[in-house]
Amino acid sequence: MKLASNFENLAPFREKEIVTMCPGGGLSLAAVEILTEAGFTDVKSLKGGIGLWHKKGYPTTTS
Repeated sequence: MKLASNFENLAPFREKEIVTMCPGGGLSLAAVEILTEAGFTDVKSLKGGIGLWHKKGYPTTTS
């Protein structure tokens, strides 16, 4: 996982809400744990992952 090597880039978001997501929700839970242990204060995982998000018909955009 490349998350730990990007803590410096994520530092400005240390006190802001961060929502992690992945296809099914499992990897994003691991990311929450890593970020929390690194001192990030408001980290959450998208329950059910992006797969459930799409299944429920919620909107997505691309950038």
